Amino acid sequence: MTTMAEPEFDEQNRSLMLAFDSVKLCAVCGNPAILCQDPELQDKWKAAPPVRCHRNTALLVAQSKVTEETNPQMHALIWRAVLDEERA
Repeated sequence: MTTMAEPEFDEQNRSLMLAFDSVKLCAVCGNPAILCQDPELQDKWKAAPPVRCHRNTALLVAQSKVTEETNPQMHALIWRAVLDEERA
Protein backbone atom coordinates (compact mmCIF):
# COMPACT_ATOMS: atom_id res chain seq x y z
CA MET A 1 0.00 0.00 0.00
CA THR A 2 1.31 3.43 -0.95
CA THR A 3 0.54 6.55 1.08
CA MET A 4 0.71 9.97 -0.52
CA ALA A 5 1.93 12.69 1.81
CA GLU A 6 0.10 15.97 1.69
CA PRO A 7 2.37 18.75 0.37
CA GLU A 8 3.72 21.02 3.08
CA PHE A 9 2.81 24.14 1.09
CA ASP A 10 0.00 24.69 -1.36
CA GLU A 11 0.41 26.64 -4.60
CA GLN A 12 -0.71 29.92 -3.04
CA ASN A 13 1.78 29.61 -0.17
CA ARG A 14 4.58 28.75 -2.60
CA SER A 15 3.72 31.81 -4.71
CA LEU A 16 3.75 34.06 -1.66
CA MET A 17 7.11 32.71 -0.49
CA LEU A 18 8.64 33.17 -3.95
CA ALA A 19 7.29 36.72 -4.15
CA PHE A 20 8.63 37.57 -0.70
CA ASP A 21 12.00 36.05 -1.59
CA SER A 22 12.23 38.32 -4.64
CA VAL A 23 11.85 41.52 -2.56
CA LYS A 24 15.20 43.17 -1.89
CA LEU A 25 15.38 44.12 1.77
CA CYS A 26 17.37 46.98 3.26
CA ALA A 27 20.46 45.74 5.11
CA VAL A 28 19.99 48.46 7.74
CA CYS A 29 16.28 48.35 8.67
CA GLY A 30 14.99 45.17 7.00
CA ASN A 31 12.16 46.93 5.17
CA PRO A 32 11.68 46.72 1.39
CA ALA A 33 14.59 48.67 -0.13
CA ILE A 34 12.30 50.06 -2.82
CA LEU A 35 10.57 52.09 -0.08
CA CYS A 36 13.21 53.00 2.49
CA GLN A 37 15.95 53.80 -0.04
CA ASP A 38 13.80 55.80 -2.48
CA PRO A 39 15.13 59.40 -2.62
CA GLU A 40 11.63 60.66 -3.45
CA LEU A 41 10.38 59.35 -0.10
CA GLN A 42 13.31 60.76 1.88
CA ASP A 43 11.31 63.57 3.52
CA LYS A 44 8.11 61.56 3.90
CA TRP A 45 9.39 59.27 6.67
CA LYS A 46 8.77 60.18 10.28
CA ALA A 47 9.77 58.33 13.41
CA ALA A 48 6.99 56.81 15.46
CA PRO A 49 7.17 57.03 19.25
CA PRO A 50 9.07 54.19 20.87
CA VAL A 51 7.29 51.16 22.25
CA ARG A 52 8.75 49.57 25.37
CA CYS A 53 9.60 45.90 25.44
CA HIS A 54 8.69 45.01 29.02
CA ARG A 55 10.45 41.65 28.75
CA ASN A 56 13.73 43.34 27.88
CA THR A 57 13.18 45.93 30.64
CA ALA A 58 12.87 43.11 33.20
CA LEU A 59 16.12 41.59 31.92
CA LEU A 60 17.98 44.90 32.09
CA VAL A 61 16.77 45.58 35.64
CA ALA A 62 17.86 42.11 36.76
CA GLN A 63 21.24 42.48 35.02
CA SER A 64 21.89 45.85 36.66
CA LYS A 65 21.72 44.17 40.08
CA VAL A 66 24.50 41.69 39.29
CA THR A 67 28.15 42.65 39.59
CA GLU A 68 31.37 40.89 38.74
CA GLU A 69 32.18 40.98 42.45
CA THR A 70 29.06 39.02 43.44
CA ASN A 71 28.96 36.85 40.34
CA PRO A 72 32.35 36.26 38.68
CA GLN A 73 32.36 35.67 34.92
CA MET A 74 28.94 37.28 34.56
CA HIS A 75 29.41 37.36 30.78
CA ALA A 76 28.82 33.59 30.93
CA LEU A 77 25.34 34.02 32.41
CA ILE A 78 22.40 33.16 30.20
CA TRP A 79 19.60 35.58 30.98
CA ARG A 80 15.95 34.60 30.64
CA ALA A 81 12.67 36.33 31.33
CA VAL A 82 9.51 34.41 32.09
CA LEU A 83 5.96 35.71 32.23
CA ASP A 84 4.60 35.89 35.77
CA GLU A 85 1.38 33.91 35.37
CA GLU A 86 -0.14 35.47 38.50
CA ARG A 87 0.07 38.91 36.91
CA ALA A 88 -0.80 37.92 33.34
